[in-house]
Amino acid sequence: MAKIMKRTYFILFVVMLVFLSAFFRLFYLTVGSGYKETATTQSTMTINVDLPRGTIFDRNGEHLSNNKIIKKAVLIATPKTVTALYKYFEKNKADEISNELKKGKPIAVEVPHDFKCDDAYVFICYDEDEIKNTAIHLLGYLNSDKEAVCGIEKAYNHILHNPNSTSVVFQTDAVGGPLLGVEANIKDYSNVYQTGITTTIDRNIQEICDSEISGVNGAVAVIKSGTGEIIALSSSPSFSCDNISSALNDENSPFMNRALSKYNLGSIFKVCVAAAALESGVNISKTYTCNGKVNCDGNIFMCHKKEGHGTLNMETALSVSCNSYFINLSRDVGAEAVYNMAKKMGFNNNLTIYKDYNVSGGIITNLEKLSNPSALANFSIGQGDLLATPLTMALAYGAISSGGVYYPPILVTSEKDIKGNTKYNPAEKGVRIMSGKTADALMKMMYKTVEEGTGKSGKPNNVSAAGKTATAETGMINKNDQKINQTWFVGATNINNPEYVIAVLVEDGLSGSTTAAPIFKRIVDRIYK
Repeated sequence: MAKIMKRTYFILFVVMLVFLSAFFRLFYLTVGSGYKETATTQSTMTINVDLPRGTIFDRNGEHLSNNKIIKKAVLIATPKTVTALYKYFEKNKADEISNELKKGKPIAVEVPHDFKCDDAYVFICYDEDEIKNTAIHLLGYLNSDKEAVCGIEKAYNHILHNPNSTSVVFQTDAVGGPLLGVEANIKDYSNVYQTGITTTIDRNIQEICDSEISGVNGAVAVIKSGTGEIIALSSSPSFSCDNISSALNDENSPFMNRALSKYNLGSIFKVCVAAAALESGVNISKTYTCNGKVNCDGNIFMCHKKEGHGTLNMETALSVSCNSYFINLSRDVGAEAVYNMAKKMGFNNNLTIYKDYNVSGGIITNLEKLSNPSALANFSIGQGDLLATPLTMALAYGAISSGGVYYPPILVTSEKDIKGNTKYNPAEKGVRIMSGKTADALMKMMYKTVEEGTGKSGKPNNVSAAGKTATAETGMINKNDQKINQTWFVGATNINNPEYVIAVLVEDGLSGSTTAAPIFKRIVDRIYK
């Protein structure tokens, strides 16, 4: 009987063992494999910190984009982290971050610049959302999806865009929290900020021009004499990236880049007539008598001085901006000589600003029309079918300051990609358009204009200047039923060794002398203070 009982217990034990084995096998297959799958899929956790974008630099390596440095940290819930929070943040903010950490997941937050914590992963970043007020019309901007919309940002997006995020990858435990004591994997792409586009812009001078043209509808173009390098292009009014819709509905057209828009010229064109005359062999001592008006086949052209300037030579006529003198001069020199000089000085050139961005530099009438004496008279004083941009005028006067050599504009000098490859964009060679003797004579005449003539209000305090004013009629009427005039001053600094050529345009100003010239003076005084 005892043997039968032992055998029965043994059989029951074996059956139970087989049953339990089958049970645990089934449990593993149905539940355990699920845990394994979960563990596999949740073994790491990635915390994205930053999506760096290449930088647009000025000529000195200063940031034009990405110009706000910020510090970001990836935090995990440890005693050291909590202590640091209450050391570097105000209590309300520290409470907010601490409560988020209590959820058991690492988080990325912006931290103060002096933030330190042994348990945190800290990164130096640049805020591409920072509003680019400087040279915004040139730089362009990104939309809310970080897509380039316009400007250099869009034209060079293939260099500036980076698809990789700076991030911290944690090993996680069974419930998805970070495994403390296991070093995280850091993927740092902050070197992207050192790649990008280098321009000829001088950020300091750009900001000066932005400031001085602010408050009016107008523009400033600055080039470096002898190179055609664009030092600054300012347009006012401007716009902010955080309020695009408002700018779209603004009647003052803040999206319009006035530095690259065409305007009536007026008397700043008289240097072209003087250049044509000097190149044709006319002596600077050539005189005409101004009695206040000129009759061109029955059409009367008035000088701004109604009683007349009397007898003038070329230098004095430019200094006082005598219309009668330059109408007579162009008539004697001939339409073809004036027209050809205008073309050489770039008044109808297409300007390549940067990759795939070309603009018309201006419009001049055709030579056939200038066979009409009245059309030629209009042309000689910068009126009629004649338009140009502020940049065009800076480049034209730049040819004079460069000893008679015209240089095309250049804005982007190099491109550096993420692999460290740098492509340089050399400037085009200049083209001689007038003799050095002619250019020198024009500089002296414009120097007298600033020292004694209509440009006296543009005379800087700390450096010499040569330039010309203009008050150009447009034929339009403003909302006050007054004639709209475009007012100008274009000039070069440091006449013995010209450095910058600056064109100032103010829409609907009083006159070149009272509106534009003082802006030129303030810009130059700030540059050379």
